[in-house]
Amino acid sequence: MPRQTPRAPAAKPKAGPVTVTRQPVTRCDLCGDPVTYEAGKASEVLTAHYNQKHLEDLADAGVR
Repeated sequence: MPRQTPRAPAAKPKAGPVTVTRQPVTRCDLCGDPVTYEAGKASEVLTAHYNQKHLEDLADAGVR
């Protein structure tokens, strides 16, 4: 009886091109979460983070 050779797995379709972007990262002073931002926009991104995650802390500090 002839010996059967194992078949190679079917080739997976190639994905399209992928763009990898490296952005600067800073950390939230209150929770330590990493926050990525576009160059020149750290203040805006951190403000949005504080408004989303730390509203009570801002209210307690009299900021809001």
